[in-house]
Amino acid sequence: MDIRVRQRFGVGATSAVLAFAIAGCGGGGGGTMTPQTSPSSSPSGGGSSISLAPTSLSFNGSGSTLAQSATITKSGTTTFTEQDTCAPSSGTIATVFISGTTVTVTPVAAGTCIVTVSGNGSTAALPVTVTTTSGGVN
Repeated sequence: MDIRVRQRFGVGATSAVLAFAIAGCGGGGGGTMTPQTSPSSSPSGGGSSISLAPTSLSFNGSGSTLAQSATITKSGTTTFTEQDTCAPSSGTIATVFISGTTVTVTPVAAGTCIVTVSGNGSTAALPVTVTTTSGGVN
């Protein structure tokens, strides 16, 4: 269509036809566009949050024999990951291992840290406190 108009009417007519076609495509004047969402737009897995049991871990001492676990629950999710602040540059407070729906924390040295568990768009924090007492003879 564009080539035919140019051949019969010249460049000026082509510009006018193009301007008319572009003006007809717009939504017309200063309104705002509203994104359309589906009626039930929840995250996969039902939109439920992650639950941890227990909700925090406290240790009085260090070593593998004192390791504790927390159970992770989220409807429809069985794969979880973790990030933690348990190994700062000042020294490791605890080691963290996640397997399936269990996160296991082993105390290493006195301090506090946070283990953040993620799964299917949700996260939950597990505070960890490690205290150690030096045993001495009085």
